[in-house]
Parts: sequence; structure tokens; C-alpha cells
Amino acid sequence: MGVVYEAIDLRTQRRVALKLLASSVSEDLPDVVARFEREVQAASSIRSENIVQVFDAGTDGGSPFMIMELVQGRDLHQWSKQLKQFTPEAVIRIAGQVSEGLAAAHAVGVIHRDIKPGNIFLSEYEEMLVPKLLDFGIAKLKMDQVQGDPGLTKTGNMLGSPHYMSPEQAQGLKSIDHRTDLWSLGVVMYKLLTGRTPFADLESMGQVIIAIWSMPIPPVQDLAPWVSPELAAVVHKALQKKANERYSSAAEMAEELKKLSRDGTFKLRSNHLEPLSEQARSVIAPRLAEAGPMPTEPPRLIPEDGTSGTMKAAIESTHPGEMTIASARKKAGISLWVGGSLAAVAAVAVVAGAIQLSRTRPEPAAPTAAAPPAEPSAAPPPEPPKPVELRGKVSIPAGVSVKVDGEETPVVEGQIEVAGPPGSIRTITLLAGKRETKHQVILTEQGPSPSALVLPGATDRKKPAPVAPSPSPTAPTTKPTPKPGVDRQFD
Repeated sequence: MGVVYEAIDLRTQRRVALKLLASSVSEDLPDVVARFEREVQAASSIRSENIVQVFDAGTDGGSPFMIMELVQGRDLHQWSKQLKQFTPEAVIRIAGQVSEGLAAAHAVGVIHRDIKPGNIFLSEYEEMLVPKLLDFGIAKLKMDQVQGDPGLTKTGNMLGSPHYMSPEQAQGLKSIDHRTDLWSLGVVMYKLLTGRTPFADLESMGQVIIAIWSMPIPPVQDLAPWVSPELAAVVHKALQKKANERYSSAAEMAEELKKLSRDGTFKLRSNHLEPLSEQARSVIAPRLAEAGPMPTEPPRLIPEDGTSGTMKAAIESTHPGEMTIASARKKAGISLWVGGSLAAVAAVAVVAGAIQLSRTRPEPAAPTAAAPPAEPSAAPPPEPPKPVELRGKVSIPAGVSVKVDGEETPVVEGQIEVAGPPGSIRTITLLAGKRETKHQVILTEQGPSPSALVLPGATDRKKPAPVAPSPSPTAPTTKPTPKPGVDRQFD
């Protein structure tokens, strides 16, 4: 829809960035122009080192333009391609500065609503790197500050990047406030620490949307066991489904992160952005107790009128997009209020209702007593220990062939064996016909993580086990734990 040029301000001779909206877009899509003007209004009202500064704006020959601060460096999306996984200290410092930038934006009533790695730029200043937030093009101002048509922020307009949307944003609710940015920042932290977003295995946008507001977030320590429980707690608090259970403000989140910084600051240097070492990967941190098991309640869609309807998983082998809202209502026996683009999302979401949920977590390491100091001896020093190699089994879905790091690997009784030093990562490729999915498995002392893989979007379903007779009133009752690899459906 537009282009960004490097330019020179002829009055000040300052090098700047010129963001120009295409004239064809401005003529055909007046709402895009309104959002562009809102971007100017939003960004120019914020004063923060962590927000790209806007100097001027106007229209040239019918094309709206914006003059912005020119920054040198790369965004987090580009950095992620290089590093794959960031060190916890780097994540603390990046997220801390982004939190401070968001606090400044929220203080003047601006909600970004599109926080993602591509919109966080690491600007280079000698040996220092300063995270800066870009693109307030879809920001939502408080309604009393909006100039023009307030319908640009009406319910049903889904704006943002699906994997980083908050639950309330994914549902298109009116109750979106500054805490939606905290959720998105939590997803960014999750991505930087683990190398993937929480629901990266899901294939369609509909599946991602429904998972965001109905499925629990896989614990960050499952994919990055070296992450401390304190840092994991910050990530998971930002990723609470209910907005009132997240941090109350970006400033509060920044304070919590500052407590975890080694020097009590968020200063980011180039040496913080080094690849995660094998030694760091081999660390197994204590588990975060709050990252508990999956809830068993079926997901519920809450329409704007306050009613609710349970989505049934009686979905036959229908391809996403083929089911209409009317047929979805008939199948699920519910009546939903939907509007605009939210109707299409609801249709896809119902089809994607039977998402595979089986995930496993390594058990926490048992505490071991420290060995007493060795008595001094004149004996020669012992030989250095041989490198430790871990081995473990990973459960594989039926009917697929497997490659480990590109080499074909036999499947024996539904499992494969992986081996390597602690903290090493094995890339496991599942092949089912022409379909191919890749998973990363980390070798830990508690076993491979994850220890069971699933084939996203598979339509084959295993029959449920027969229900056992009800126990006596005096006997303790327990709920059976789903086996890895078995799809859990929404009742």
C-alpha cells in the first residue's frame, strides 16, 4: 500500500525516513487514508526513546506522506532469523524497553494493537542497541480523541497479526484496552525465548484464532527449559486469557522485568545478542509451578449480546472455509451474533474446533544433595569426564515416516529414539503423503521435550476409551490424563 524512502530534509539537512502512501490506495480506499492520518496523530503524540519519532506529515499531489526519524539497524524479525533463540538476559532488556515505550503510548491514550517482532526495531547507537516501536497505523485511540469516523475501530474489524493477537482482539470484542499490547509483548518474549510462537504448529488462521482464546499456552519451559521460573512467570502472566489477570499496566510489567536484569537496567549492548551457547542450553531451571495442566472445559464463544454457545466437535471431514455460518449453527445447535469479518473467522473457527491438544512436559528434576569436598590427595588429577550423551524416546503419530536432522529414522512401536548432548536440538520431520511438518525437540535430563509429536490438522480420530463405572461415594475420584498423541475434542 505504500513505500518508505530515505530522504534529506532540505531545511535542516537531516537524513529522515519518508513514508509515502500510494495515490491509488488513497483514492480507492478512503478508510486506509483515515488510518494513515491516525498513525500520524498517534505517533506524533508520544514522547519516548523507544518510539520512532514523527517530525511532519502532509499530502503531496494527493498522496499522504509522513516524515519520520531515520533509524539504522534491523528489526527483531530479522534478528530472530539469525539467532533463532535469544538469551534470557537479551529478552529481559528488549522487553523492558518495549514496555517503557508502551507505557508512554498508553499514557496518551494510544494502543498499538500490532506488537510483533517486525514492528520492534533495534536501532544502533555505537555499541548500544535501542528497541523502537514502529507502525502505529492500526492504533486505537480513546474514542474522545478520534477525529473522523469512529467506525474504523468497530467490532468485527480484525486488525493485527494473528499469532500475536490477544484473545479479546481475536474475537473482535469492543473491550480492547491497553492490556492487549501486553499480551502481544508476551508472545514476542515467548517467540524470542523458544524460537516459535505458542501455536506455531497450527496450519490455518482459523485454527490459530480459536486456539488463542480457547487453548492454554504451552509452558515456555517446555521448549526452553533453561528459562528461569521468574522470567517464565512474567511471560505467562502477560499471556493470561482474561485481561484483568495480566499486568495492570506496561509500567508494572517493566518493573517486574527490571528486577530480573543482572544490573537492574535495560541497557542493551551488541554482546547481549549472541547465539545461545550449548552450555546455556544444558541448564535445567526449576519449573514454574503456575504453568499447570490444560483445562478440561470446552471453549466458549462470547458474542457481544452477552449470550454464549458451546461449540461442539461434531465436525466431519470438512475443509476449513467450506462450512457456512448457517450450517455451523445447525451442527452446534447454537445461535451466535457475528458481524463483519468476525463472521468469517467464526465459521473457520468452528471448523477448526477439533484441534489437537496433546502436549507433554518433562517432570522437574529431583533435588540432589551437594557432594562433600574431596580430601586433598597427592594422586594425579583424574581424566576429564567423557561428554554426556542423552537418549530418549519420542512418540510419533501412526502412519507417518520420520526424518531426524534430515536422515530417515525407523519408527518402532510408535516411537523413535533421539540422542545428543544436553540442550541440543533435533529437527524431526513428519511425512504423511505429500504433507510435511517439522518439529524441534530439545534433549534434557528429564527426557526429550516435547516427548510426543502430533500431526497438526489430522482428520483421523481415535475412538474414546470406554467409560469406567462410577466409584463409590467414599472413594477418591481422579480424572484420567489424556495420552500423548490422542486428539481431545470439544464437547
